[in-house]
Amino acid sequence: MPAAVTKAQRGFDKITYTKDKGIQAYVRELQLISKHILLPIEEYSLQRRIVEAIPLSIRNHLIDFKSLSTSMSSVAEWVEAVAKRERELLEKAAFEDNYPNLKRFTPGGSSQLPPKRRQRRTAQPTTKSHLAPKPQHGVMTAHHRRDQKF
Repeated sequence: MPAAVTKAQRGFDKITYTKDKGIQAYVRELQLISKHILLPIEEYSLQRRIVEAIPLSIRNHLIDFKSLSTSMSSVAEWVEAVAKRERELLEKAAFEDNYPNLKRFTPGGSSQLPPKRRQRRTAQPTTKSHLAPKPQHGVMTAHHRRDQKF
């Protein structure tokens, strides 16, 4: 085997999926390096590699809610569905970053709000000033007359 082919095979094996790059960049890298390998990569191997590379949460979502199958769905279907899910998750994250305190509704009709912070009640000063009679405007009480000097 020529050295270039061996290097290409090793490079192919080292390619990893990252959320930052996304599924389309991952598949593009795989396709680019696979051109330098003597034996072409068949669709089943490529599809298995893609399904194993994506995060489990995305894989399970696509199988459960989008009816994708690891045996029946094509590589193109998986790549398209993963790319769409990545966009949805990015949009959701951006929305939550911009509106962190927004009230969220769940399908059951209840809402999930961030827990309220309870304010600690401070003790009110205990004075009896509220019991003392308040002087009326223009009226002198006995208390005021006593303090007044002539």
